[in-house]
Amino acid sequence: MNVFFYECSASSELGKKISRFHHACLKADEAAENFAKKMGAKAYYSDPSTFAGGVNCLEFEEFLVDKQMWRPAEVVNGVQCYEPAVNVVAGAILIDDIERFRPSDTRIRIYAKQPVGWEQVRQFYTMGQWAARIGYQLTGDKEADGKWIIEQLENRKFLQFMEFYGQQQPSRKGNKRSRAFMRAVRAEQQRMRLPVIPVQELYNILQADLPVGDGSADAEKEPSTPTFFLYQESYYIGVSYPCHHRDLQPITKQRYTYIGNMLKLFLKRNASPS
Repeated sequence: MNVFFYECSASSELGKKISRFHHACLKADEAAENFAKKMGAKAYYSDPSTFAGGVNCLEFEEFLVDKQMWRPAEVVNGVQCYEPAVNVVAGAILIDDIERFRPSDTRIRIYAKQPVGWEQVRQFYTMGQWAARIGYQLTGDKEADGKWIIEQLENRKFLQFMEFYGQQQPSRKGNKRSRAFMRAVRAEQQRMRLPVIPVQELYNILQADLPVGDGSADAEKEPSTPTFFLYQESYYIGVSYPCHHRDLQPITKQRYTYIGNMLKLFLKRNASPS
């Protein structure tokens, strides 16, 4: 794989954008780390396709795992990791006047803040299910039924929601299993609210020449994660695609490696006890 190396001044327009991006990444990673600590985990793992933030799964001391609250997710470095034992389903309700009527969130259902159109929600349900939601009796003519239902809904507004459920639904008795389920719901809601910084965001800042979606293998792959660091008054960047921002200056791999080693030496010296 080709790697392209660049340098840019930290005080340039691009340098300031990278600085803001870096700050957002640090905040996102801090939020993920705080979530893991709050859940009692010894480590967390993020989606490798993201640049920073988010939590895919958590690693616990095995004897501390509450198996009613957590379920096995994936194995990382030979260690079983976990995620909240909750399933999430997306749905939508008809809502024509968001200013007059806004449903309230419940413990197991969260509503979106803004309404959307038909095209954003039509995939949530079958035509038969949409018919039931508007009180339409199907005639058996799929084409005519579908056309009529779409005519009734295509100009309406909808509010999306996420509903949380599991094998053990909460009961009114508030038994131990139900309390574990609700803890899992709260954990999943907190996890979903964690900020995530996609790799694409940095490539957009750098004005990278990414493969277009032409169906080729290269175009279908997720962009690989760039690397960058700040040394003295410049950012040094290594990316898998050529970038075209006017503030970028191409450099050699040798210079990138040399500056990187200088930074490591600087950090090592400053970390040593006086």
